Amino acid sequence: MRFLFWLAASLAACGLSAQFYSSAAAGYQRSEHSLATAAAGSYLVHGGAAWDPTGTDLYYWDVAGGGVRRFDTTAGTPAAATLFPVPPGPGGFTYVDALAFDPFTPTDLYIGESGNMVLHKVRRSGVDTLDGAFGTGGVQTSAALPVYVFDIKFDPYGRLFAIGSNSFGTPKYSGIYVVNKSTLALTQVVDLLTTGGTDISGPIAFDSTGDLYLGVPPTTPGDPGRILRWSKAKLDAAVASGGTAKLVAADAATEIDWLDHFPAPHSMEFRKESGADVLYFSDSSGHLYRSVLSTRAYTTFAMAATAPAGSVNFPSVMAIESATAPFRPYSGDTTRLAVVMGTRDGSYNQTAHSICVFKTAASPAGIASLAVSGLPATLANGTPFGAMVELRDAGNALMTTTNASVQVEIFSGLGTLSGRTLTIASAGVAVFDDLSLSGASGSVVLRFSVVGGSTTANTGALAVAATGGSANANSDSDDSSGCTTGKAGLGALVALLALALLGRVRRRRA
Repeated sequence: MRFLFWLAASLAACGLSAQFYSSAAAGYQRSEHSLATAAAGSYLVHGGAAWDPTGTDLYYWDVAGGGVRRFDTTAGTPAAATLFPVPPGPGGFTYVDALAFDPFTPTDLYIGESGNMVLHKVRRSGVDTLDGAFGTGGVQTSAALPVYVFDIKFDPYGRLFAIGSNSFGTPKYSGIYVVNKSTLALTQVVDLLTTGGTDISGPIAFDSTGDLYLGVPPTTPGDPGRILRWSKAKLDAAVASGGTAKLVAADAATEIDWLDHFPAPHSMEFRKESGADVLYFSDSSGHLYRSVLSTRAYTTFAMAATAPAGSVNFPSVMAIESATAPFRPYSGDTTRLAVVMGTRDGSYNQTAHSICVFKTAASPAGIASLAVSGLPATLANGTPFGAMVELRDAGNALMTTTNASVQVEIFSGLGTLSGRTLTIASAGVAVFDDLSLSGASGSVVLRFSVVGGSTTANTGALAVAATGGSANANSDSDDSSGCTTGKAGLGALVALLALALLGRVRRRRA
């Protein structure tokens, strides 16, 4: 059972509507922009979104226009021209499931199109125009694929992977494939039809080291999902074999199991933040979450509103701007997270459609100093410890109405600091409750600092014990919105944090 605390957040200026998200996690702002809805009879698929690596705009599957279109984030409106009108599939239905820009060749956009079971590769000569010298009018299209492609993702080394299934076909296929970027041919590297696998596609994502993650859908709608991870080494070997030595589900580590009651991911993106790989994901109702998976905990990033009577939220598509730039709360970072959301009726007709953009809020002003307490007298490698940091103004008074992000790092000395190294202050107090050292010796000095600001505080030299050591009790926790889950820890420190929390609810996939 996972419990989480949810801090309310202030609203940002809205776009044309605010029907999908009324708030975001503390330290973030959101805007929402209504889009045209498709005509009745169009099969609704919110399929794919990708940020332009060379600009500030988002490309998305425009259901109403039947093509891939650019969303101008400065003007807050879709571009007048469609970049690529997608050919209709059998029965006249046109739907795109995934988009991905090549990070090393940012003119090239890959499109997973399930209407015809093909991949498209388009090359741009401008933001809304295709390079006519490439392919056929700027477009290269694959031969028919054996699967409906659900997701496509680049790993950190520029390799493109796709996941898909053909549950109704004969023979049946379900797996993860490496894509030949020159021919668009697929080579299967993971077979998902083996024991312990699934014949239903889920989202894939890569962490900063190149490990591959799969969100496995639940067997019963509304139940939790699970997340599997194949190491880069195993994936490299499968790719090198040319598909003759496929991986299976049993080759993966189970990062999240069914019993963890994790919301089943519909869309996933990793981001390296404060030394940790953070997973952002949406569920089928459009709720947004984040997690450092090693904690087996998650926090609510934004909750989608309940759909109007007669409609349901259609699974959201999520994309994070930039492959490497941070997306930290209360930092003023320029990275943004975009979600394409919509609702449909019982016949899959689109009833509402929006693009929602989340960005980080600026660091609060007026923080003059940080007061650090709660550190143990001696640290020990592998032994968790914690600390409390108070935000103080120029008069040295606790800033009880101020929230800010505070991070900690090793300022001097050997070793690696891990755990929740970034947290959000509540009522002027930032609690670190699961820090841990490895590879340290002698002594270390820690530096606490306000993210996006200039206020810092260094500890004195902290002795590192050869073995054992004194440390605070700690909780199993995560960091995005000041939410914590799991066992109690740090006693009075956590009690101080709890005073600022607005409620406790159990979150499961709706």
